[in-house]
Amino acid sequence: FRMAVQKRLALTIQPDYLDLLKKVADYQNIPVSTMVMGLLDAQRPVVEAMLKAFQDIEAGKDKQKILSELLASGLEAAAQEIRKD
Repeated sequence: FRMAVQKRLALTIQPDYLDLLKKVADYQNIPVSTMVMGLLDAQRPVVEAMLKAFQDIEAGKDKQKILSELLASGLEAAAQEIRKD
C-alpha cells in the first residue's frame, strides 16, 4: 500500500493575524504551523459538509434542505469537539 504524503501550501495572511497566531502558539509552546494545522484539522468536518452541500446544489437538490443539513453538520462537529475534551 502507498503511504499518504503531506503537501505544502503557501499561505499569505495579514500581519496582525500572524501576530495573533504567534501569540496563541507561544502560550501553547508549539510552532505556529502546528497550531494552524490543528485549526485546519478541527475544521475538516465542516469543509467536508461544505463540499457535500455544493455537490448537492449542483445536483439540483432542495436548497433549504441542503442548508439545514449543512447547519446540522456544523453543529454536530462542534458538539463532538466539545465532548472530546
